Amino acid sequence: MSDPTQSYVLEAQAALQDSTLSPEQAADCIVSQCRAAVRDTPQSARQADSTDTPGLEGFLCQVWGSLITLAEEDSSCHDRLAYILSELRSRGQEDWNIWRSPFDWANLPVFGMSAREYLNGPDAFDEDGRYVSTDDPDCIAALSGDPPVDSVASRAGARARLNWLNMNAFLARLWALDVWENAFWAIATMRTSLEPHSMPVYVYRTSRPSVDLQIEEAAVWIRVAGKRMFECREILGPKGNPDWPSHRGSPGSSGGTWDGVDGYHPDRWQHWKDIFRKISQGHWRSNVINAAKAAIEAMEQIERDAVATQ
Repeated sequence: MSDPTQSYVLEAQAALQDSTLSPEQAADCIVSQCRAAVRDTPQSARQADSTDTPGLEGFLCQVWGSLITLAEEDSSCHDRLAYILSELRSRGQEDWNIWRSPFDWANLPVFGMSAREYLNGPDAFDEDGRYVSTDDPDCIAALSGDPPVDSVASRAGARARLNWLNMNAFLARLWALDVWENAFWAIATMRTSLEPHSMPVYVYRTSRPSVDLQIEEAAVWIRVAGKRMFECREILGPKGNPDWPSHRGSPGSSGGTWDGVDGYHPDRWQHWKDIFRKISQGHWRSNVINAAKAAIEAMEQIERDAVATQ
């Protein structure tokens, strides 16, 4: 039996793609379609041990997934999508429950979980949507920034590389525009993708398919959300916050030789700049060297702007 609420999801997805709609109009459409989906989802769909509003999470997961996919595929739509999310945040509360809490559009419910699902990659797929192993040498080379060659794996790697950098730029843009708080993922990226390069090569290990792409990913966060990172003082771990809950791990801890707080600090900012400078002077692909240089330029401009406003 077909899902009677799927048409509402499709209408919301179409609004995201329709550039003739203003962000306000697109947000209005998403909210109205969400309300319709909730209205037409039978109460019998509620699980016995759940107080969540039936149909709500499923609708949001599909719509957020479509929004992130658009951002992956086309960086030119990043600002429009960010403004749609900003408009949605202004829509206030609904008489619903999500994850045992009252529903409020201001929190962009389920968006963080949906975005996190896309951050497990990069994953490569061929033109027909079939998975391509990122262990393939052609795929790794394309992920790392080499021009694609005439092979399925290379084309898939080039697409995955573009999608990955676009998605990270979009999430950073959301933080830069104050649409979505993202201090967590920004520092997690620096910890896992940049800071290990402060360690000796024989110590540094990664399970990701391309070290080159990791460096570019870190540079993207600096270029897009660097001002927020420079100004942030959030502590995300016990080092610097003795009241940090042990069950939350230590996402702000060091991935290399940083020995300060588990979080943002001016000295850590300088540590990142030093790593980028070392990379820019090393033996890397030209795209990696250029990314490191662009990150340094962005950081120095942010520092100059900060001094000018004092």
